[in-house]
Amino acid sequence: MKVNLELEADNITIRPDSSTKLNVDIDGVNVVNVIDEISEAEGGINKMLELIGIDNIAEWIYTEAKVSEALGYFDNEEIINHLRTQGVEVSDESTD
Repeated sequence: MKVNLELEADNITIRPDSSTKLNVDIDGVNVVNVIDEISEAEGGINKMLELIGIDNIAEWIYTEAKVSEALGYFDNEEIINHLRTQGVEVSDESTD
């Protein structure tokens, strides 16, 4: 994966780690700008989410009390079907 970032920072230190790795320390950078830059790279946001991992994402959603908000992004039928596969009884009254 290739990432091209343009960031403003207070201080940047670049150190070679090996012939194929480079360590870059960036001080005083706006994290939102970093995420925006990564998001704009081809496949950037998907790769970032893969690295974070579904377990960490789910834990954040749960601990920040954002479960209801997150569920709003999913199809109700898919949620109901998943609950049923987990043994939860769900009425057929409404799926809206």
